[in-house]
Amino acid sequence: MSDFGIRAFDDLGRDTVHMVSNFVQPILTITGSGSKTYEMPPGSKLYAFPTTGIWGALNMTVSGNTVTWSAIQSPLKVMIVFSLGAI
Repeated sequence: MSDFGIRAFDDLGRDTVHMVSNFVQPILTITGSGSKTYEMPPGSKLYAFPTTGIWGALNMTVSGNTVTWSAIQSPLKVMIVFSLGAI
């Protein structure tokens, strides 16, 4: 019996069919101090990436399913990603 399917690779030869799933959430705008907790798919990991200029120190941490920030001097837009593997 013949095998059927598709194989796709990027320009560096990496397999793009078997990539892990990443889920981008709505942009989170933060200022001052606070935290946000997310409900995530089982087995996923939370990542937070600043997407705008940072004025002063960036005091932001990710622990489990919570993003915490403090002393953010001006509004900062953050991209939140749930990943079922590495990003």
